Amino acid sequence: MTAEVELEGEGAEPWGKRLRTLLDRELRELLALPSNLAGLVRLVSRQVAAGLDFDRMEVVPLSFLDVELRERVVDALARVPVRRERGGEAHEAEVLVYILVEHEAAEKPLFPEGLLAAESRIYAWDRRQQEATGLAAGQIRLHVVVPILFYTGARSWRPLPTMLDVVACPRLFEGFVPRNDLLAVSLQETPEEALAEADRFFGAVLRLLQARGADADSYRELLGRMIRVLDELVAVDQARWHKLAGSMLSLSLFFRASEEHARLVDVVVTNVGNAERAAEVPVMAKTIAESLLEQGWKSGEAAGKAVGKVEGKAEGKAEGKAEGKAETLVRLLGRKFGPLPAGLAERIRLVRDEGRLDAWLDLVLTVERLEEMGLA
Repeated sequence: MTAEVELEGEGAEPWGKRLRTLLDRELRELLALPSNLAGLVRLVSRQVAAGLDFDRMEVVPLSFLDVELRERVVDALARVPVRRERGGEAHEAEVLVYILVEHEAAEKPLFPEGLLAAESRIYAWDRRQQEATGLAAGQIRLHVVVPILFYTGARSWRPLPTMLDVVACPRLFEGFVPRNDLLAVSLQETPEEALAEADRFFGAVLRLLQARGADADSYRELLGRMIRVLDELVAVDQARWHKLAGSMLSLSLFFRASEEHARLVDVVVTNVGNAERAAEVPVMAKTIAESLLEQGWKSGEAAGKAVGKVEGKAEGKAEGKAEGKAETLVRLLGRKFGPLPAGLAERIRLVRDEGRLDAWLDLVLTVERLEEMGLA
């Protein structure tokens, strides 16, 4: 049965239990971001990752697995251009990076012919794509498929065997057996340092996934530490910060007991360094809780109640930080320009926009007259 399946309307996908479906969706969304996919590839092969230009990658929203494999594995395909070496080939080369994610080590191992069948479907799809551009059969050159197996489960796991391992083949005929070279990594067997070296931000999310079964105190400590890792992203890539922080919240609410949820959301609020972003955490958590409820998860109701307990704290954190900046600005203005005009200090203290306050704090260092501050 052909298995080139559109990945739209994901709620109808028959991919196993609900928890695994949620995790599959979360990982697929994460791997659709170039920096995250680059980090995963770097985790299994720095050499392969260095040869690819992930900034120009294109996600292919299809599954190429047969029905049986889709019950236990999620796949994701991306077209990724090859970095052209100086003096290298002039044509625009690309490869097809094929990610397979397995969450549980089943009694029945993954068979190499399943991977071979999926790769055959990818090559057939690639040929049709090129034929659609008007290329003649003799002009078509298929793109190499680079399969990567990412195992996230806690049980012992062994790498996928090769076709030579399962085919009874005399040495004389080994050349007729298809190769199915594969890059593979087990999350549970990967040290935290290796995750951080591959990509410290995506690695922080994977570290939480790795520790999903830890005791409550250890998990909270780790969650706070991993959230702080993301602080650098706030100033340079807020979209990526939102996705990664949201994924940390999602994983925490998916896997941890409902009685832990309030403290987990509180840990995230407390450890986000930017007050404006901290105020957004309850909103993200509420969205996740509502999504869980829509899908019939009772934990969604518990998560919603947990959010309500920390919303005030997040708002207070943002307001308190803005108040501190406003007070600093009033003090600096007074020291530089003397007594302020009537009502100006009070108006400044009412400002809650940290961006405006930061701009004024920068400006006060350079202007010569109060009127240049634009505070009127």
